[in-house]
Amino acid sequence: MNPDILQSTLDNLSHLLIPPSRITLENGVELGVGGYGQVFLAVLGSPDSQTKVAVKQLRIVQALEVRRRVAIVSLLSALGLFTYAYWPNKRLARELQVWAKAKHPNILALLGFYLSDDYLCAQLVSEYMANGNVKEYINKLQPDLATRLRFTNVLVNESLDAVLCDFGLATFIMESGVSSGLTTSKSPKGSTRYMSPELLDDEAKHTLESDVWAWACTTFEVLTNSEPFPEAKADRAIIMALVFGRTPGSVDLLDSLVSSSHTTCHLTLDCLKSIIPGCWIMDSAKRPSSSEISDRLIFPDEIKTSDIATASSHLSATEDRQTEPYLPPDTDSPTHGNVKRDRKGTAELEGRLARGKNASIETEGVRMQKGYGEGAILMKGHQSPVRICQWNPLKREVLATSSVNGEIRLWNVPVPPAPLLDPVPLKHHRESAYDCYFYAMEWDCTGAWLTTGCNHGVLRVWSAKGALQSYLDFHASGIYSIMWSPSALFLLSASADGAVVVWDMKTRKREKIYQVFRFHSDSVFDALWFDDETLISCGVDGQIHICRLHKKTPLRTFTDHEEAVLFLRLSKDKTLLASSSYDLTIRVWNMDAVEAAGPAQSPTGQTDPAQKWVLRGHTEAPTSLGWCPSLDPAMQYLLVSTSYHNTSRIWDARNGSCIKELLDHRDGVWTHAFSPRGRYLATGSHDGRVLIYSATGTLLFEWDCQSGRIIYIQWQSAGDQLAACLKNGGVAILDTKKMGLGDYVAS
Repeated sequence: MNPDILQSTLDNLSHLLIPPSRITLENGVELGVGGYGQVFLAVLGSPDSQTKVAVKQLRIVQALEVRRRVAIVSLLSALGLFTYAYWPNKRLARELQVWAKAKHPNILALLGFYLSDDYLCAQLVSEYMANGNVKEYINKLQPDLATRLRFTNVLVNESLDAVLCDFGLATFIMESGVSSGLTTSKSPKGSTRYMSPELLDDEAKHTLESDVWAWACTTFEVLTNSEPFPEAKADRAIIMALVFGRTPGSVDLLDSLVSSSHTTCHLTLDCLKSIIPGCWIMDSAKRPSSSEISDRLIFPDEIKTSDIATASSHLSATEDRQTEPYLPPDTDSPTHGNVKRDRKGTAELEGRLARGKNASIETEGVRMQKGYGEGAILMKGHQSPVRICQWNPLKREVLATSSVNGEIRLWNVPVPPAPLLDPVPLKHHRESAYDCYFYAMEWDCTGAWLTTGCNHGVLRVWSAKGALQSYLDFHASGIYSIMWSPSALFLLSASADGAVVVWDMKTRKREKIYQVFRFHSDSVFDALWFDDETLISCGVDGQIHICRLHKKTPLRTFTDHEEAVLFLRLSKDKTLLASSSYDLTIRVWNMDAVEAAGPAQSPTGQTDPAQKWVLRGHTEAPTSLGWCPSLDPAMQYLLVSTSYHNTSRIWDARNGSCIKELLDHRDGVWTHAFSPRGRYLATGSHDGRVLIYSATGTLLFEWDCQSGRIIYIQWQSAGDQLAACLKNGGVAILDTKKMGLGDYVAS
């Protein structure tokens, strides 16, 4: 960047500069503060004509030349006068011009700028919004309301219109490649709580569809005083929720508002209740446009939240969005390699990936196959990402799959894979498919009944041929986990409403609820049976409860985890329980100590005597957890955990050691599956590959789907086929018997 050219440009813009003499700051009146600076109330103009304005003072604390460059570029670009020739990063320059180009009544207007000679003071002058931001305005209307609203970039003007501000300054600076001294806690794509799932992709850009998702989050938060994903305490929890197809909130919270509002507001709130779920559809192409939202809404004079959507869409349309990727970090950066797109596998693996385009490759003892053909077929039918699959335990050719848009299909998968019969779509009742999606799915041990749990808190029981048998609607929120008891006499369901319900499945009727456990203070993430009378649950509160039927209090409660507990798994002999948590630990518990004499819960600050090991090593939250099902007494104490980072770990629960760290994936590892007898371990990743290892971690086989990400995998009970759920809506079937992996069970 040529300093003389920049200074010459500034000299030619003197008529747009606002000298300090025309700005008088109101003493002590600070309108806001953030990572990029402070906003003060000021008066602009002469003694005869004065206007209240807001002045944002940017904090630029680096050396003089860096201050000079950041300040001038920020100011000129905000005014739309910065040309690409002055800056090598054209994306930064292009996006910084958006504010000046976007002329809209719901976008905060920029009035001018000032830049001090030493570049320590860079000021942006804009209109003053007397009502402040939405949070401040609501507090004025209801001072007794303990609002939890966090966003501050939605202002309210004197006409009670919503006005957007500060849209993307973080992105502009962070992507400029300049260490400016400005700090922020937000990612370049904005606050994670308001991000749509497609923005999790490394190279994804904001679109009209992602704006609609964020608008629904904002509107929902304003109306309910509940932030998106209220149960999530950290960004990684939100990312996990998005990956598993969970929505930012429950529209049932609007019910109380609808019942207590007057007629006009009632109509508007009723409309919003029907609109918001559509804005949170995982498939972005199926979300309504902002114009469709506006057409459907009924506007009372005092409610204008849809103006936010109009302005947001105007911003997206104003930008000249292109497909160039985000620039990778410098290789000298201390964080190089932590960005998902830069993660690499071993040198040997990278060499194999560089060779060949398809067919099988055999190199260094590891066989590799890309795409479909010999030993791999693709089943098509779902219209959105497939997140769960379950093989029937007895009818080995039957596979159930569920996608994020609420589709459930039953497939007939011949052995070996051959032309498929058309899948049976399971028809929904009472909810439309787009508004209903399934978190959990499981067959009973006889293979006669398939149970699904959805975001509406409804359990459905289907026959093996796809006929709906029961509709169980007790829960008030989404069902995260379901499990049949060993005898198939009972079914448990764990929900975001904090309840664990045991159902008497001899009749499969709603009135036959056997027992309800409400020991958790928040959402229950996982629950399982120890035997036909004892169950174990975990959740957001970080506690693990061991409960028994007919008992009104837990037998034991483990409280050693510091954050939400995600998964519970029992070893094959049921002597050990493993739990994984957002605190990045995996803990192993001695189940023989559960009923030993002593308190039901260890005193605060003391380690529970049942805790056998605390396993540490993951740098991101575990995404799956499981024990080896081998009959070998030594092998069945092998425990596998996968992580949002590109790693999996194999632990030996006998001594608490990590015997192998698997680094062959290049992106987050979301799922794993052992073969039925525990000889092989398969892992699936967002890099689009399934890797098959020996149980102790020797890589044997690689399969690349070449068209999307792997979300979930499961080995057939016979051991000769592996199903993989794909983000592109496909279901892949790998013939592991044909691959020579040798763990199949004869029929």
